[in-house]
Amino acid sequence: MFNNAEFLRNVRVQLTPRRLAFTCGLTIGLILISELLVWSGTAPTRYSPSDYDRVLEFGKVSFNLLFFAQVILLVAMAPSMLGGNMVQERLRNTLIFQQMTLLSPHEVLLGKMFGSTAVCYILAALLMPFAVVSGLVARISLDSLIGVYLVLFLGSLSWQAVSLFFSTSTINANENVGRNLAGLSYSIGGLAVFFMIIFFNVFWRRNWEFQQDTTYFFGMPIFTLTFALLVMAFVGFWAYVGAVRAFKDMQLVRLSPRTIWYFFITLEVLLVGWFWAGKIIWQENISNYQAYYSESISALILMYLVVNWVFLTGLAGISVISRNQLQEWWSGGDDAVSVLKRNEIKNSIFNYPIAIAITLAGAIVLWLSISLRFSSASLTYNFSVISLLAVIAAFAISMVSAASFIQFCAMFRFKVANRTGVVLWVLLLVLAGIASGIFGPDSIAGVFNPLVFTGVLIDNKGGSSTSLIAYGLLIEILFALISIGVMYWKWRQTREEMLRDKA
Repeated sequence: MFNNAEFLRNVRVQLTPRRLAFTCGLTIGLILISELLVWSGTAPTRYSPSDYDRVLEFGKVSFNLLFFAQVILLVAMAPSMLGGNMVQERLRNTLIFQQMTLLSPHEVLLGKMFGSTAVCYILAALLMPFAVVSGLVARISLDSLIGVYLVLFLGSLSWQAVSLFFSTSTINANENVGRNLAGLSYSIGGLAVFFMIIFFNVFWRRNWEFQQDTTYFFGMPIFTLTFALLVMAFVGFWAYVGAVRAFKDMQLVRLSPRTIWYFFITLEVLLVGWFWAGKIIWQENISNYQAYYSESISALILMYLVVNWVFLTGLAGISVISRNQLQEWWSGGDDAVSVLKRNEIKNSIFNYPIAIAITLAGAIVLWLSISLRFSSASLTYNFSVISLLAVIAAFAISMVSAASFIQFCAMFRFKVANRTGVVLWVLLLVLAGIASGIFGPDSIAGVFNPLVFTGVLIDNKGGSSTSLIAYGLLIEILFALISIGVMYWKWRQTREEMLRDKA
């Protein structure tokens, strides 16, 4: 890290020796003044109980104050400074010079991630000895202190990676979109603080007593905090990978399609492991409320599909071919950039069915784990093989419809056509879900939505009727054919327009 030229550049720009000395001196002075004020504020009064411990109360207030200051530095300021650094580089037109260096995209982004936020880490380190001593004075257990700071450090890295991904993707967009979304890069820190405060309140009680709640991962009991940290690390890691890919795209570096596959594989492992055999909501010692637990177990399948539906819809939005890409595709140019762009388009088209296949494989594994676990239980559920085949077929067909519909919208002339297609598709399924609540889940609107259709099949406790399955799949196939038809029509129309303009 200390040999990273981008890291050293950012540190030298922000932390000159004089500025560093002034900042550290001011911080230590503010800490000492705050400690004196806290000591004065915790003095016993006439209303204090007889067993009032001033030292203990001082430790509690002091630790809360210092730890909150560290949260502000690492979770609020660091992501905002990182996102702002990328935006300012784009506005000053200095980013192009960094792309011409011999540093790899990973080295450039790693240097920015820690170089532009070095002052936040230095100030947090200055606060650390005072916070630890205050925590020990407050009689906070050493395990809780280690856990709190582990969560803080991992959370700060994850949110910085999210900010880096968002800002890198924003500056990689076209000029109008980048200008409109640039201001959002500064607001990641506010969202991060809100999330982390809720996170700490969930896992720690009064005076930072750790709540030892457990969950399951592939049927094995683990601390809920451990799984939460696993999810946080998953988000941070893939956000950083996405930022590297966006930076490579700016440098016209060929992107590997396997990264998308690995993302969906790790996502399915995380979801299937947590939902495995329905253990997170089932308790062996409860014999009553079987219908309630049956519905909860079926909800795991729906939650799995919802999460994957969100990511697959987003993947469809970034995998479609815009009018400019179509023009480049049909231009027949043999230069290196044209060949590279055509390869990227082929990879994006190829990635989508692979991601759907990975998602469906995870759904099958999760379905079988639940079905085998409760095969001998006296529960009223429907996890038959016929229902499984109907669910995966409806979900796959619906995703094909989504890609075709979004591609149809992407071939229009306005600049955010693909994003408009994603929004319209999401709105269409939301309206279908609302309509299913009015006209019934087995109506046309209900079976059109693959998530509602899945719920209908699972809750059909008497067994999935052939007519219901055929009816639902017919609706899905009809809309898929309509989406593919209008996409093909727009494709031909766009090609004719471009050939006519060229002539």
